[in-house]
Amino acid sequence: MALTLEQLRTIVSRDDALADILVTLQSLGFNTTAWQAGSVQRTMLTGVAQVYATFTGIVDGLSRLAFNSTSEGTALTLFADSHFDNQRTGATSTSGTVVLTGGAVGPPHVLAIGAVIVADATGRTFINTSGGTVPIGGVCAPPLTFQAQIAGTDGNVANDTITVMQTSFAGVTCNNPDPGGGSWITVLGTDTEADVTLRARNTAKWGVISVSDPADRYEYFIRTAVAGAVRVEVDDQTPDGPGTLRAYIASATGVSPAADVTAAQAELERIKNPTAKVSAPSGAFAADAQPQTFTYTAYILTASNTAATRAAIEAALSDYVNTLPISGDIFPDAAIGIFVRGECEAAMTDITGVERIAWTLPAGNVNIVAHDVMTISSINGTYTSI
Repeated sequence: MALTLEQLRTIVSRDDALADILVTLQSLGFNTTAWQAGSVQRTMLTGVAQVYATFTGIVDGLSRLAFNSTSEGTALTLFADSHFDNQRTGATSTSGTVVLTGGAVGPPHVLAIGAVIVADATGRTFINTSGGTVPIGGVCAPPLTFQAQIAGTDGNVANDTITVMQTSFAGVTCNNPDPGGGSWITVLGTDTEADVTLRARNTAKWGVISVSDPADRYEYFIRTAVAGAVRVEVDDQTPDGPGTLRAYIASATGVSPAADVTAAQAELERIKNPTAKVSAPSGAFAADAQPQTFTYTAYILTASNTAATRAAIEAALSDYVNTLPISGDIFPDAAIGIFVRGECEAAMTDITGVERIAWTLPAGNVNIVAHDVMTISSINGTYTSI
């Protein structure tokens, strides 16, 4: 008998499995009503039911491994490699300029590559990848480049926060001010490619083999070439005249740095096809930020109202916002993309012990301006035990 996918994905509880077994045995003539709790027969059947229930969960999991939309983790990594020849992108380290200033005393310090470790107040450390000399009473010019020692977005710290000299040089202090472009960061740190991003890259790859030069083609190549472009939106509706398109990119937490935009632009130029419908890509652009404040009261069962639960609620909110597409979720027949508050709330209440979220901000769904990306201005949560 052929089974449907829905049947394969039906998970049966132990009690339901036991009830089915008892009904089947009763239909075969067994006096199952005499097998009370604690009896040898019922105990043995309960064990069989538990094995069967566990097996249905395994079958459900296995059935999801063969699809791009439902495969997860290591299985998705292998699926992407075997079906799309896409390899999951690993984490990259933040790089940027840090200013080292010499004190009024002490000799000039000649610093070799890898000789200096600096940190922010939380202990995130950075090591120099360029060398130079720190003069007495002056600053090292040009500023040295430092790289986060641990890859990932945690290294994307704010301006003026790297102030701790973990490697001590007499009189030398450090800081990471804005050099004039808005951020001390020159290379944005990225986390290991998320499942949702890898799935999108898999789907977009079909555009590579199309002769019509669809938007998916440009999306795929940008996602592949620029690790920090975890969100990509291609406007191929001739925004700047016949044969033009624009590609908008965003990082895992918001606006992409200039270096990523430059890399995306270079990729557009590399892959443009003069004979295709889109023959003159207008360029790559960083999606503008649309900041949003989130204020709410979370009602949590008393036993679950812990620091870990509160952190998980905020993480669920952040994860939802940070995976929202550029321009927001666009539903059929909708003229504008939105942030769906109910979906965000569902992610937050999916955490064990969280019963309800009462919102102050936003007051409801939020319209997102075309080609903008929603960012988190602040999270103001109140956590009430019930």
